[in-house]
Amino acid sequence: MEKHVNLLHIPDPRNDNTGHFAWIKNLSRLISSQLSKKEHKKHICDRCLHYYSSSEKLESHTVDCQKMNNCAITLPNDDNKWLSFTNYCRKKWVPFIVYVDLECIMEKAPR
Repeated sequence: MEKHVNLLHIPDPRNDNTGHFAWIKNLSRLISSQLSKKEHKKHICDRCLHYYSSSEKLESHTVDCQKMNNCAITLPNDDNKWLSFTNYCRKKWVPFIVYVDLECIMEKAPR
C-alpha cells in the first residue's frame, strides 16, 4: 500500500494478556543485524519479508511478488458482519495470533 506502517508487538512480561505496540520506523535497521554480521542496509519486501542487498533487486522482486501474493481485503458491511466457520473437517492446528482493535467500535457512554 502507498501508506502503511509496520508495528512491533511487545508483550508485557508481568501479564500475558497485555502488551504494547511500537512503530517500526526502519525495518531494515531493526533486523539487519540478525540477518548477517555485515553492517549494510537490507532492502525488505513488505509483502513476504524477503530481503535483498540492493534496491534494484527488491524492485524486480516486487513486480513478481505483487502478482503471486495478490491479497484481496474484504471489509465487513452491515449485511455481512459475522464471521463463521462451517467446514470443521478441514481445520488444522496452526499457531497464529489475531489482533483486533475493539475500541474503535465502542460507543460513548452517556454522562
